[in-house]
Amino acid sequence: MTLFFGGLAVAFVFAWRLALAGLPFSVLFVVPSVVLGKRLAAAAGEARAAYEEAGGVAEQAVASIRTVASCRAERRTLERFGRALARSTALGVKQGLIKGAVIGSMGVIYAVWSFLSWLGSVLVIRFHAQGGHVFVASICIVLSGM
Repeated sequence: MTLFFGGLAVAFVFAWRLALAGLPFSVLFVVPSVVLGKRLAAAAGEARAAYEEAGGVAEQAVASIRTVASCRAERRTLERFGRALARSTALGVKQGLIKGAVIGSMGVIYAVWSFLSWLGSVLVIRFHAQGGHVFVASICIVLSGM
């Protein structure tokens, strides 16, 4: 939160026109990260519960190996363990998709950086802004959204 407001404050000090134009884009970075971060945390909690279930099945089988062997329950134990692992595997795939969406949404940074570079060149050429100030403001806008 501090980086968001601090970065925008520095950007407004150095190049207020660029900061004003880039402000909506910095929010564009924040929203997908927050939403997908919450979904990833929920999926991680579900995966942890699924792994605990599979670990419980394995622990019970190892702790009472003589009973499992004498009752010929190896196949049933393996099937229970397989079902528990199938649930955790599906949740792992879900986590991977969410992580991929987070990384993919960060690809927007390149488009925003291109827009800020173009607008910065316009500010330097037509409004005689200092190039260093425009560059620092652009970096602050991009970093404030991350």
